[in-house]
Amino acid sequence: MADRRVSLLCYMNGDMVDGPSGISYSKPPIRHLRSKMGLGYEELLSFICNSLEIDNEKMKLNMTYRYPAYIGSGTANYVPVRIDDESSLKDAWEIVAELPPPNCMELYIDLLPRQSYNSSNCNIALDSGAGPSTQPIYDHSHRASPLMTANPEMDEDPRSCDDLNTSEDDDYCGSDGDTSEESSDDDVDDEGVDAHHVDDGMIRYTLNRVIANDGSLSCPPISNEIENDDFFDEEVAGIDGAHVGVGEFEAPSPVFMELSSEALQPLHENVMIPSRSLWNEASEFEKGMRFMCKVDIQHAVKLYSIKGHKRFVVTHSTPNVWIVRCKKYLDGCTWRLRCSRRKSHGMFEISKYAGPHTCIYVKLSKDHAHSDSTVICREVENVVRRDPSISVTVLHKIIKDKFSYDVHYKKVWLGKKKAIAKVFGDWEESYKMLPRWMAALQESNPGTRVEWRHGEPNANNEVIFKWVFLAFAPSIAGFRHCRPMIQIDGTFFYGKYKHKLLIATVVDSNSHVFPLAFAILDEESQDSWGWFMACLRYHVTDRDGICVVSDRHPGILLAMNNPQNGWTRERAQHRFCLRHICNNFNMRFGSKELKDIVYLAGAQHQPRKFKAIMTEL
Repeated sequence: MADRRVSLLCYMNGDMVDGPSGISYSKPPIRHLRSKMGLGYEELLSFICNSLEIDNEKMKLNMTYRYPAYIGSGTANYVPVRIDDESSLKDAWEIVAELPPPNCMELYIDLLPRQSYNSSNCNIALDSGAGPSTQPIYDHSHRASPLMTANPEMDEDPRSCDDLNTSEDDDYCGSDGDTSEESSDDDVDDEGVDAHHVDDGMIRYTLNRVIANDGSLSCPPISNEIENDDFFDEEVAGIDGAHVGVGEFEAPSPVFMELSSEALQPLHENVMIPSRSLWNEASEFEKGMRFMCKVDIQHAVKLYSIKGHKRFVVTHSTPNVWIVRCKKYLDGCTWRLRCSRRKSHGMFEISKYAGPHTCIYVKLSKDHAHSDSTVICREVENVVRRDPSISVTVLHKIIKDKFSYDVHYKKVWLGKKKAIAKVFGDWEESYKMLPRWMAALQESNPGTRVEWRHGEPNANNEVIFKWVFLAFAPSIAGFRHCRPMIQIDGTFFYGKYKHKLLIATVVDSNSHVFPLAFAILDEESQDSWGWFMACLRYHVTDRDGICVVSDRHPGILLAMNNPQNGWTRERAQHRFCLRHICNNFNMRFGSKELKDIVYLAGAQHQPRKFKAIMTEL
């Protein structure tokens, strides 16, 4: 390895930035160096100092390696790894040697003045961004993107995997209480990783505690349950307290800044992960392979079974242990897999594996039992992220091409529904975001007017949404330059919540439609229309002589005649929309010819012509 050469990309005078693909640097590399692979720690320091003209006697170098952590199906996410001694540098060289050509090591270099010197005496000019990076070292390997790329569109949602349940169509799984095959967790201990988990081809990096967005640990604590199994004959040592996992923060995060120092205290021990212990879709499972959470191992086993045209059943399932075996186990196939969460690193690790399958399915069905909506959700998530309006038919073709199975249409429909909820939030989350969204509109658009109307609090003292009014500041200011005519109408929502959207528009001097105000409410009624018209008068305009055009909805008629709303005949005129009149006429008499005559009469500007057409009608 010492005879080979490697590229060193050196970054300085900036900060580590947390992004979708892990860490990156806020500034481009200042120098590209070529070095012998396998240099010692002091040799590497001397080489970098000489190349960058840094006085090593006055300045101390802190080096951080941008390590590609291989997680999932052939993907990588970049995490920071400190290089501060011979051992950590040796591990870094081992990883670089295994990377595909060209072998490259990205180094983030921080300069610190040594204690015996004042920083003002240093012979190197540092800008305001120099110095030790304030970016904490995280592991973001759950947000995976294609290897050696930084594509945020391919990232996974950073939510905790264990918060996601399996699909409602997972009819092949046994219940969590099914312990027909007992299990054991002997290989978990309180001292750290066993010797067989570590070798020279590993790289050390610190795993921080998993902190969810609500400030809590995102995975359930490891239990003390003891199980027995003649095949999985390992024992479980008692495990106390919360487990440790891998999480992600967008830096800087207010939630992160508000956490206590105890919650952010990292583990004292370093965890070493060999790249070969991470599964991809083209490989066979092996003992020691690791997965970020239980949902990841479940997804991997389902993909493995779909591509291999095999089936499995769950024999035991708890938050920290998952055991499966071949569906034809009683017919002689010995394929079995056991995975459990390890206290030492917080991830799920395959502790026992007997494979591959030896069974044969003579007749293959058009669909596969394991191609459920949860699997489809993860497969189409990135597609839905880029195009939420993509049709289920297109997604069905994508799944069919990948799995070689004609998956049921309803599974794809449910999968898309779950993917949309995962990427953009579900109905409840979106509803809860509405006040924050309105507040953001007001903050970013000074002068924007928003008014809320709430119902009575429920039993949990939660405020119940009823109505909300919105008028943008540019619309309010622009109305004075438009014609003194306001058109009002309402339309329906077709989602989970059957609310109504009220709209007020005007026409500008170019005869273009100009949006004026909006309201979201539960129903069209005298009260809701009266409230909307009163908001228009109070927030948008107090001008007299405006003509209001609408349909003949009873709520609008009563609202316009209510003096408290400010739209009576003394201050405004009320006219009816000609298109609505013609449609109602056609529904009543069923004659398109008469409907056209009605429209012709309403479009006249001279009383004489209007009377002549009405006489003909």
